[in-house]
Amino acid sequence: MNSTFEETILAKEMRRARQARRSLGKAFEENALARRLLAGASVAALVGMMGVSGSAVADAETLGADTIWASDGTYTSGDADGTDAAAGDTVELNSYTLTVTNNGIADDGSGTNTFQVGAVTDSTDTNTTNNDGAVAVTTYAMGSNNLSVTFSGDVAAAGGVTVTSSANNSATATFSGASVTSVITLDRTNAGDVDVIFDSGATAQTVSGAITTSTAAASDTNTTVSITSDDVTFTNTVGDAGLDTLAIGASSNAANATFQAAVQAGSITITDSSTANFDAQTAAFSVTGAITGDGTGTINVVDEGGEAPAKVTFASAVDTTGDSGTTDTINIGDGSDAGNAQFEDAVNATAIHITSGDAANEASTADFDDAVTADTITLTSDATGGAATATFAGDVTGAITLTDDTNVSSIEFDGDGGNQTIDAAIIAGGSGHGDVTVSNATGTVTFNSALGGDPDNEGNALGDLTLGTGSQTVFSDSVYVTSVNMGGTTANFAGDVNATSGINFSADGTATFDGDTAQTVTGAMTADTNDYGNITVSNTGGTVTFMDTLGSDTAALGTLTLDSGSTTVFNATVDATTLDIDGATVTFENAVTVTTVSLADGTTIMVSGENFDTGETVITASTANVTGDITIDIAGADKLDAVGESLTILSASTLNDDNATYKAVDSSLFDYDIDTTTEEGNVIVTITKALDMASSESALYEVLTALADSDEMSSASSTIYNALLNSSTEEKTLRQAVLQADTLGAAASAAIGVASQVTGVAATRLASLRSGQQYAGTTGFAAGDAADLSKAFWVRSFGGWTDQDERSGVDGYDADTYGVAFGVDTQVTDRSRVGVALAYANTDVDGDGAADSQVDIDGLHFTLYGDYTVDDYYLQGMLSYARSENDISEDVAGVIRTADYDADQYTVSVSGGMPVPLKGDAFFTPMAGLDWTHVDSDSYTTSGADDFDLEVNPDDVDAVVASLGAKYHTTIRKNNGNLIPSIYAGLTYDFVGDEAQATSAYTGGGSAFTTTGSDPARFGGELDLNLTYDNGLFSASVGYGLDIKSDYTNHGAMIQTRWKF
Repeated sequence: MNSTFEETILAKEMRRARQARRSLGKAFEENALARRLLAGASVAALVGMMGVSGSAVADAETLGADTIWASDGTYTSGDADGTDAAAGDTVELNSYTLTVTNNGIADDGSGTNTFQVGAVTDSTDTNTTNNDGAVAVTTYAMGSNNLSVTFSGDVAAAGGVTVTSSANNSATATFSGASVTSVITLDRTNAGDVDVIFDSGATAQTVSGAITTSTAAASDTNTTVSITSDDVTFTNTVGDAGLDTLAIGASSNAANATFQAAVQAGSITITDSSTANFDAQTAAFSVTGAITGDGTGTINVVDEGGEAPAKVTFASAVDTTGDSGTTDTINIGDGSDAGNAQFEDAVNATAIHITSGDAANEASTADFDDAVTADTITLTSDATGGAATATFAGDVTGAITLTDDTNVSSIEFDGDGGNQTIDAAIIAGGSGHGDVTVSNATGTVTFNSALGGDPDNEGNALGDLTLGTGSQTVFSDSVYVTSVNMGGTTANFAGDVNATSGINFSADGTATFDGDTAQTVTGAMTADTNDYGNITVSNTGGTVTFMDTLGSDTAALGTLTLDSGSTTVFNATVDATTLDIDGATVTFENAVTVTTVSLADGTTIMVSGENFDTGETVITASTANVTGDITIDIAGADKLDAVGESLTILSASTLNDDNATYKAVDSSLFDYDIDTTTEEGNVIVTITKALDMASSESALYEVLTALADSDEMSSASSTIYNALLNSSTEEKTLRQAVLQADTLGAAASAAIGVASQVTGVAATRLASLRSGQQYAGTTGFAAGDAADLSKAFWVRSFGGWTDQDERSGVDGYDADTYGVAFGVDTQVTDRSRVGVALAYANTDVDGDGAADSQVDIDGLHFTLYGDYTVDDYYLQGMLSYARSENDISEDVAGVIRTADYDADQYTVSVSGGMPVPLKGDAFFTPMAGLDWTHVDSDSYTTSGADDFDLEVNPDDVDAVVASLGAKYHTTIRKNNGNLIPSIYAGLTYDFVGDEAQATSAYTGGGSAFTTTGSDPARFGGELDLNLTYDNGLFSASVGYGLDIKSDYTNHGAMIQTRWKF
């Protein structure tokens, strides 16, 4: 049948229906809020008159697109007489289906695609025999494409609500009432969009009917359930395998939805600051479908039913990374009610909070079966409610904080699918809060961040760290816990380990310390059973120090292995079955008891501390196997300080050392001898003699002796004292503790060098003022005028960079000098000039010696200068005085020793030259000079090193330096001025060659001793390059100078400007 014919038939049917309604109107009850569709033949007749086949739809009533349900109980079209029903009127069903459709039926109108229906309930009429009425929301291909129906009241149709869309159309049903008890079915049989929306605004809404989809499905059907209500609770299941999308929240509209039964959709979105609450108060249930968000949503998992919360299982990924974004927060438990959640796929959130309830037996639990990524993960336990716990089976990224309140928060890493990487710092919310367990027995668990805080910076220790049987754990950073329980496990530690209550092996496991920097292990290491617990040190980048006891006399540890290249210090007693030292360096500060000890080639054994008296034994063993070269150093054993005193390094019932060679390390105070024959099975080291020492070493020995007999010792003195007695540091400390000869000589040398530069500044100034081409002067610029008697002010900056290599056994130094000079001068006759200059210079000296000494010199120089010049020669002279402040800093075994003192400096300089004309404007000038400098330094006393501070009395230093050389210069005329390049080369010789020398004594006692600086080179060479521009009223010069001696180089530079006034 074609559409025109259908429309003609439908129009006739509509006219017949209007006639029937007019004759039957009195038969219906008049009710503005409820219209009853009565059972019986009259209804069937009405259906027939409505244009719907009575035989095809015997128990259905259809509301057409243009049909209004009138308030008088009759049906009428929009243009008919009678009172039309208002939008939102209540519908009462009696075993029939209310069908809301845009089927295209029209009379004097084009129809509508938007409907509003009030409450929908089953009939309560006493004549009703059943209550299974239903609602159908459906679109047809005829007429407008899309349909939207809003149910503004409660919906309680026992037959359910079915929403159907025809192909390429959409049908939307919106529920705004406070209660929906009907089952809602999203029909997937046609290829259209089917949407169900729950939007009650601020009114609380309860949906107790299940939300389902039809089993049959067209390929292009899209089904969506959207929630925009502020407070909606679903007490029945939501969705199934046919639901494509569950959307919580809409654009700029936050939703708050609570689910109390299973949820399933292809995808679940939480957006626009919305909240999804999963409440297992009735029973455990699952949530199926990937959950994504925009970074603003919240997921809450609780059980408001009371004790022992039922579990909510999330079967799909929750907020995985990607375009979908992340959920802002996931809460398991809320502090009032507990929660129990299991995440079977990856989780990505900004924050995850696991919080126990506040009533008895309300512990909160979260199980993460895959990777977890979050900025923060917190577990908070309540004193009454119970503990907060979490189990991780995959990788974890984020900071984890554990907080206790009587009940203990805990986390467990139990991945059974292989390796786990934990990129999360684990933090204790309070001292001793939070337990950590590793039970992964199939892979390695690697912690890339610290466990617990930093004890040196008032961080909190975690509670107990348990490493379960079969687990393999790698700690890449520090561990700070109350205790460590190792049960049949393998653990690698790359940072410090601090276990305030100890580290216990409850089964036979292995702890390996393999960092690449120094490591400290704090806490006694014990075993439940003898021979439990193996320790390996493989760190070759720093010293591993065990602060507390290892094993006990009732339960020794298993095997201690010290790998080649490692350095280990045992501060307390050691009890073990086996000690294997494989070419390592080990220091013992207390006794060692083992069954078997092995010392391999390259092993160094050191003894230090105050726990060994003469005649005592360091290592006691039943069997000892020794091969190769073994080095023994007992200089750090503080109580051994006299000839004849000894230590037994090794005592064994059976000593196998036929292929061993022992070597004792002598110290700066004593020689030692090794005896392996006097007592069978023993290796004994004995002090054989005290060494003769130089005066400075003798003075140090006297200080050491006095300190050894003293009951008290300052921190600084103790540090230096121990370093001097430790063979690995004594030689360097010995060189550090004496007065530093490198900077002693450097201070005097730098003072003389600066004096030379300052007088050189005045000499260059005078050279620039001499008239005549033979002197590169301003010939041609008003020569002989009164201006020649004018005064001139000048400024010159200068610098020098010195490198002194080691010389005569004294370390060298580097020095940098920067200064500026100001001066004013005037002609007193046409052949002479006098002037005065003031200069400031700063010199930084860095010594190359053992103490990394530094000297900072600030000097103020006052100079009188003058010259006498005629055509054939010139003579010039300077008198200079300087006062300098010297600040010294030295490093003695990590203790900084400082001092400051003043020095006076006097300089006299005379020189002259005779210019010889060459071709054109060039001249060659032979030059000679003699300089004398005297440096007088004050005595001073250092501070910071206590007994090892020095009282220093420096000697005066003199230098008398003669110079002989020649200068070549020429004049190049440029516009209104002259450009004058020049070069000077010459030789120097120091007639005195005075060495810097000082007499010193330690404040802690001892004889005075003398320190002498390097022997200065006497013969040297000089090279100066200068370029000057002069126009008579203004001149500017730049220059470079080089001073070379044996093992000594100085580079200098200067810039000078001059103005006449």
